[in-house]
Amino acid sequence: MLRPFGPPRDAQRCAPFVRVAALPVSHKRCTALVAPAAGVMQGIESLPMNKNKKWKLATIAVVTFLLLSLNPEIRFIGLLIESVGLETILIAIESQLILALGIFYRQWLAPFGNLLNRILERLDPLYFRPKISLIRAYPKMVLHSIPFLVTAVHIVAAGAVLTHA
Repeated sequence: MLRPFGPPRDAQRCAPFVRVAALPVSHKRCTALVAPAAGVMQGIESLPMNKNKKWKLATIAVVTFLLLSLNPEIRFIGLLIESVGLETILIAIESQLILALGIFYRQWLAPFGNLLNRILERLDPLYFRPKISLIRAYPKMVLHSIPFLVTAVHIVAAGAVLTHA
């Protein structure tokens, strides 16, 4: 007798969906799937899922949560994710995050860093930010970009010389 989808069952290998640790595994051809006994359920290990199946399950979980929420706006987001795909939505969110962080850096962090750099250049005469070409030629020049380090080394070296003199 043929099943509606695929060849007859006796032509297929018996492949249960879970591994049973307590039962011996036979590679004989079988005509029916056998469920493990209730006492053997402790030895069942789940088969590893591939990446596509994980993404599908994640998409189903996110869409189900969004569709079952009470806000109609959230339902529209769930329908958008269902129609476009979860990967596309995550890429769009990531690109928006990168854009927002770039704007934050240019408008807030960079001016604050430049102000801090000018203050440190006034306070420490040996502090400066060397260019990459100078660092490649003289790698120890990186130490000048650490505030007060070279000055502190000079003070400690002078103190050591004075104590031994």
